[in-house]
Amino acid sequence: MSSSAYATPLLIELAPSRVLTVLLALLHAGAAVWVLVVPVPLIAQWVSLLGIVCSGFYYVCRYALQRHPLAVTRMVWLHDDQWQVFQRNGQQFTASLHNGAFVHPWLVVVPLNLEKGGRRRVAVIADAAPHELFRRLRVRLHAWVEPPRDVKVFGFNIGKKRG
Repeated sequence: MSSSAYATPLLIELAPSRVLTVLLALLHAGAAVWVLVVPVPLIAQWVSLLGIVCSGFYYVCRYALQRHPLAVTRMVWLHDDQWQVFQRNGQQFTASLHNGAFVHPWLVVVPLNLEKGGRRRVAVIADAAPHELFRRLRVRLHAWVEPPRDVKVFGFNIGKKRG
């Protein structure tokens, strides 16, 4: 992407997400109800409920409310596929964009190859970033992803494949 529109860095400040908070709370509440309905010994129910509550607290704090030290609070798309990612604890790392980005009107998942090795995926919910920046992120990711190509099996065209 050598266009001047894509040459400027895209800075995305991530805020806590109400949508993700509600979704995680509903999912964990549903799991808790399911544990209470299933006929298992009382001790198994209590242990399962404790695990569900701990899991809900951890995921809401880390991903939805961004209270965890490893929560991503800022992302900068520098140029081409180079990124800088900042965590709540002050650490930052550079990464390159990996194939497989998921782009949807209310959710974007950015897969990154870390410079020091390993991978990380950052989910950006629509209400966690300013509307215009979220739109620009989606447009850039659509332009960066390779267009689909025909997939043929035994000479028969069975559809489109990305990358």
